[in-house]
Amino acid sequence: MITSDDPDQPSVEVKVTGFGVAAGAPRLSARAFLEFGVVQTAAPATLDLELRNIGDGPLQIDTLAPDPHGSPTFTLPAPPALPLPIPPGGSTTVPVQFAPVANGVVRGALTIAGSGQGQVVTLTGQGTTTAAGLVAVLFEQFGIGQPVDAIV
Repeated sequence: MITSDDPDQPSVEVKVTGFGVAAGAPRLSARAFLEFGVVQTAAPATLDLELRNIGDGPLQIDTLAPDPHGSPTFTLPAPPALPLPIPPGGSTTVPVQFAPVANGVVRGALTIAGSGQGQVVTLTGQGTTTAAGLVAVLFEQFGIGQPVDAIV
């Protein structure tokens, strides 16, 4: 109701309608695998993992941790403060480090959860203890082997 000093219409009733829009739901998106390749034991490698919110509502990450049953060679060198808010359409990166201690393939996982959803990112890398071992592993991966002995 709008009132005024208009002598012909001192008050006017205005009817309004409308509808509300819900904030929407957040949606976590991250890579399924993070592969470090071949890493020398004395030179840890760090890769950034992007966490995205592809939903319409705010995402609140409250768990971000390496799998306690996986290899301890995968760590978060600079873990973010939790809870970690990610706005709709936003993203943030988290560094993940692989510091092998021996030769061989290593596997682990990173658990991400928040706002009623979660995801597990598989972590893989291959450690080598020497530079010569690093070259040998690279040769093996590219199918380059030892020279064939000549037949006499």
